[in-house]
Amino acid sequence: MALRLVIILCWFAWAVYRALTQSIDVPTFHLDGAFQTASALYRLHAGQFPGRDFLPYLGIGPTFTLYPLFRMDGADMAAAVFAAHLMVAVAAVAATSLLWHLVWRPARIATSVAAGACVVATYLAVSPYLPSVLVVDVVTPGHSLRPVRSVLPYLVGWVWLIVLRYVPLASRRLAMAALISAGSLLWSNDYAVPTVVLFACFAGMEAWRRGEFTIGRATRYALLAGAAWMMLLTMATLGHPVRFLQYNLLDVAGDQWFYFGGYRAVDRVFDVVQLCQVMLDQGCTVALLVLAATTGAVLVTRRIEHALLAWIGFVLLAGAILATVGGHVSAYFEPFRYWGVATAGIGAVRLCWLAIEWAVPDARITVQGARLVTLGACVLWVASLAGAAAERRMLRAEAASDARRFFVPELGGYLRTEFRDYITLARTTPRGREAEEYWGLWSATRRTFPPWPVDAVMHALGRTRQDVMQQLGQVDRIITTRRAFASGYQPWSLSQNYWFYAPLMSQWEQAFVAPTTVVWTRLPDARTASTVGCRVRTIGYPLVFMEASAPGMYEVSLRYRYTGSRRVLLMARNNVALRYYAGEGYVSLDPRAETGVFPVRVRAAGTTAVGVRVVGGREKDLMILSCDARRLPARDVVELH
Repeated sequence: MALRLVIILCWFAWAVYRALTQSIDVPTFHLDGAFQTASALYRLHAGQFPGRDFLPYLGIGPTFTLYPLFRMDGADMAAAVFAAHLMVAVAAVAATSLLWHLVWRPARIATSVAAGACVVATYLAVSPYLPSVLVVDVVTPGHSLRPVRSVLPYLVGWVWLIVLRYVPLASRRLAMAALISAGSLLWSNDYAVPTVVLFACFAGMEAWRRGEFTIGRATRYALLAGAAWMMLLTMATLGHPVRFLQYNLLDVAGDQWFYFGGYRAVDRVFDVVQLCQVMLDQGCTVALLVLAATTGAVLVTRRIEHALLAWIGFVLLAGAILATVGGHVSAYFEPFRYWGVATAGIGAVRLCWLAIEWAVPDARITVQGARLVTLGACVLWVASLAGAAAERRMLRAEAASDARRFFVPELGGYLRTEFRDYITLARTTPRGREAEEYWGLWSATRRTFPPWPVDAVMHALGRTRQDVMQQLGQVDRIITTRRAFASGYQPWSLSQNYWFYAPLMSQWEQAFVAPTTVVWTRLPDARTASTVGCRVRTIGYPLVFMEASAPGMYEVSLRYRYTGSRRVLLMARNNVALRYYAGEGYVSLDPRAETGVFPVRVRAAGTTAVGVRVVGGREKDLMILSCDARRLPARDVVELH
């Protein structure tokens, strides 16, 4: 037992040192990732609450879970990086430990935790040599904290194993299961709903096996879970649950289908066949085979551990399907893939150990062998801890003596010297109503927030977009992303968020250009735009003809009607967005709307055709009713540097 505790403590200390090492340098990529996580943590630290003051895109659960670590480490940008990396490491071991516990069924949980730490370390060591289909990054927060979001079913599984299954009274067990469901709904949209739905099925099947299932108890479970969820959500949002639900269930869910790229037919799921192809393309074959084998084991053994193991797999698969079908094709199946790879690996080790026990009848030999393995793992973890501590000391000393970096006390870490003037400007600029297109270094240094509830223009979805548009006229200073820094994202944002950039082009001027951003101040007088001719071809392929007076950037306003399925993409060619985001310069229009306004880059004077195509549907269901066009005034603004 002592060796296992040493392994656990060494692993945790190693994870802390690793997270601290990651936070030495402050990240400068302010798009999805570290700053997306930090913005919500900064708001919590400022006394704001989800729903009432801001709308966290990552969900309530992950945000509140990270906050204690963030606060303990100084509540700055480096602390946000530290909290994210440490929590991801904890999530990886929590998940892997549960898989070990369900497959091996040891007497002590400490054994599974120590084994989980060793499995994760082994996987990280051998992953560079594995086929790509077996490789998943499980210790990096990534763009949207997906490892933390996907740990929810594992946490529920631990609660079931440690507490719930041993509660003697059915009524108490029902009440606790309802509370688990209520708490799970506060996590994140993609994994919360599948966890709660499938947990209700799992708890119902277990109650049936115990002979405790009745319609009355199922009804009480649903009512208690709903009431507890609303109570917890009201507490977490400080009395503003409706606004939070509106954003997540209506604004985000309603817009993300057409809004986020990519926009090719293969980037969206239109039918079941395509969903299956996406799963195969993303390397889910091994995980699906493991899920089938685990389900078969449940039918044969009837063991609760095997049922819980299969349940976790189904939840992760359902969460990935929900996110993929509801939005765009991305790496949502990675948590499910890791479940399959880890389960297969742990199961293989278990079978090998059973073969050794069968081949060596003397139990004393196998016990001594297990102790030697544990001792070897303990030695390796002590060495890893010493190496992590030495690496952190070396990198901190290197950063302090590096003339190319400087320490920023407000951020808690180091930046490259090319950011020195930008940080000085952020420190010395008088306070006012300001906003960043994506909350980043400027706001983190000044500890300021935009006057709207989201921290990125790309997260202003649904009715929240109208709130941002209304507040935009009251802002004194705007910071946007440089095209030179994000050559894929910025043209996409200019196309999809033209409602934000349109006033910027006519009423603002550049005041400072930083390595990653541009600072804008308001002009005393707005620039004027000139109207140009625009006509629509109503027969055949939908086309808009614009009479460009000169090369440059133009604004096109369309009135249209789409009568087909809303599960399509309406793509207008504007020659702005790049291929990675929009396939040869297209902007995505809302198929549910009747108007669309977007920028068009014109390369030569004369008649310019703007084609509109339907991805996943029929062009004949789209009718362009009318159009208006005008030439935008500023040459130095449209590229946004």
